[in-house]
Amino acid sequence: MRRVPELDPYSVQSLRSLSQVFYYQRQYDQAIRYAQMAAELDPAVLLVCDDLDWAYLGAGNYDRAIEKFQKKAELLNLPISADIGYVYAVAGRGEEAARIADQLHEWLPSGCSSYHEIGRIYLGLGDTDPTGRWVILNNPSSRVNPTRSC
Repeated sequence: MRRVPELDPYSVQSLRSLSQVFYYQRQYDQAIRYAQMAAELDPAVLLVCDDLDWAYLGAGNYDRAIEKFQKKAELLNLPISADIGYVYAVAGRGEEAARIADQLHEWLPSGCSSYHEIGRIYLGLGDTDPTGRWVILNNPSSRVNPTRSC
């Protein structure tokens, strides 16, 4: 598997796939390494940013994860990111996480956020209320409106 870069050193998709394999094996340093290699080949690939942010989060490098999630939010022209709220929550920055969750909650009626996004932040904060999880996972209105302009 590690020979893939030797066999096809210019394949962004192969490098991303390796990054994802290592991420799911919780080998975050390797996941970061291959995601960075892919990003060097094609910095414009938004999904590569996604590979890096989650790998940094898994490795416990919260500042780098926030930096990458912020970059993605800027590229997508999002005023706020549930992913950043989740990182704040996991990193022990509860006030910042709660502030993002509150903003997302205000946007629920407009379809600019979802119960899933808010729930993920609260789970990151350690809220493991089974009723809350059921609502988050089973609420049909928890899907973000794909045509939103928030």
